[in-house]
Amino acid sequence: MTELAYSVEFVLLVLSGASTVAGFKFAFSIVSQILTALWSPLVGVQIPLFARLHARGDDRQLGEAYAILSKFLAALMIPAAVGLALLAGNLIAVLAPKYAGFGPVGAIIAVFLCLDAAISVPLAILMAYERYPPLLIARTSALLAIPLLLLVAPRYGPVGAALVMGGARLACDGLAMALALRQLPLRYPWRFAGRVLGASAAMAAVVAPLAFLALDPAADPSRAARSLYLAGNLALGGLGAAVFLGAFRLTGGLDPADRRRIRDLRLPAASLLLRFF
Repeated sequence: MTELAYSVEFVLLVLSGASTVAGFKFAFSIVSQILTALWSPLVGVQIPLFARLHARGDDRQLGEAYAILSKFLAALMIPAAVGLALLAGNLIAVLAPKYAGFGPVGAIIAVFLCLDAAISVPLAILMAYERYPPLLIARTSALLAIPLLLLVAPRYGPVGAALVMGGARLACDGLAMALALRQLPLRYPWRFAGRVLGASAAMAAVVAPLAFLALDPAADPSRAARSLYLAGNLALGGLGAAVFLGAFRLTGGLDPADRRRIRDLRLPAASLLLRFF
């Protein structure tokens, strides 16, 4: 129930104007569809995994499983956050030129949703380990989004609403992460996340100039021009992924022990991703 406080449905109720509501919904749908494709294979894996570890009472494997899942999500979601933030505006302008002004909304949503997915594992751990007090504290904090949206959205419009919606979601899972790290034998792989962030910065240095200067669609492009712009932005996304992977490997990539643990967890699409990482 608390997720309704920062859901897109509630945000749309707070925003005023049919065009504003439609533009916000379109920007959100573009980002959420891409994120769903990346995130949905892992949704049904985490709680059964941690429930088995809880039944065994194996704290060592709990810490290892958390660290590996966190590395896996960091390597996937941090570059996704950067890449989508850079390309969201172009994709929105190409697919629906009348909503081109909602590019910043798409970029904000992309950053917050991807980073939220990257740190969401402790929430599943708290549920599997039946640690209900910290879970309730973290989830109840989401209710703060309601007065914030009512205050911010009328004054700052869709950009302010996107910041509150994404920020509340990230803060809620961030609080769950902090409480779980305090109560359970968990350690977040900050050094690994730093290397991923560095590789993502290298990707941004290549993608940003091309995205903002060369592949930013002109106003009211023709259908043929829109197809070319779309193909160009998709190709730029592929180039960005290649740059990220190259930079990540130069900083060490995944070590053999992490590769073995990821295979042992049998995560969806893990074997495919390990070919690139």
